[in-house]
Amino acid sequence: MMSTRFRIFFFGVLVTSPCFLLGQQGKPAAPAPPKDPAPESNYIEDGGVSIQPFYWLTKSRPFLRDGKLAPTTVSGNLDYPGHANGSYGLMLSLPAGKQNSLRLTYFRTQGSGELTAPTDLVLFSSGYAAKDRLTTDYKLQSLKASFDFLSYTFQNNIRVKTLWEVQGALIETNIDAPATADSATSGKKWLLYPSLGLGFEQAVSKHFRWEAKGSGFGLPKRGAVGDVEGSAVIRLGRTEILAGYKFYTIKTSPRDDAFFRQRLNGPYVGFRWYFDRMK
Repeated sequence: MMSTRFRIFFFGVLVTSPCFLLGQQGKPAAPAPPKDPAPESNYIEDGGVSIQPFYWLTKSRPFLRDGKLAPTTVSGNLDYPGHANGSYGLMLSLPAGKQNSLRLTYFRTQGSGELTAPTDLVLFSSGYAAKDRLTTDYKLQSLKASFDFLSYTFQNNIRVKTLWEVQGALIETNIDAPATADSATSGKKWLLYPSLGLGFEQAVSKHFRWEAKGSGFGLPKRGAVGDVEGSAVIRLGRTEILAGYKFYTIKTSPRDDAFFRQRLNGPYVGFRWYFDRMK
């Protein structure tokens, strides 16, 4: 009896096992669990902390104008002679979160020249007669802190950044009439404003990208500051070579006794060094 039952059980196992195995083989394999996406880099421009000296080939001169609080009715308007020398600058870039960066940018430009006073002038409380020979010099310094926030990336890898900034500038001048005793005078004007802007950049290849950005701020009948630039960038290891064009404008407050206006534009070249290993 036991032998007969064992034979029946054994025969059933032989018959049903292939069907069970075939059924198991016919079922689709369960999909593998998705892998965690690779963490985004905290680097900027495919690098890390970087420093960038640059030279800006610009030719410009400031204009001094009477402000609302000018103390006399004698003109205080002066068109500075000549052109400014080329500008030197430095930019420090720091990672500030995923694909964002903090930049500190400084540049200075200066110039000097001589002219004949076209009319009687009062410049920073010093008087000059028409046809006095004047010597002048001036210096503009600018410092900008910018938080570049990655706001959108298009399918063609063009990245859009919003720029949240603070810009400060200082203009200083010295004026003298060498033929007149006690005629030397000096003055300075400055501003400090928040500014907003947009930036665009695209990595065309591993070794080449372009970038463009602009920002500014101004108030009616008060000061204003703004800058726009675009550049092409070639990457070689930890270094980058930049070439582009830059425009900068500044006007200190006309509500003061006097105010400056100046516009700078021209090509520039730069050299950027990354302290961290680049990808």
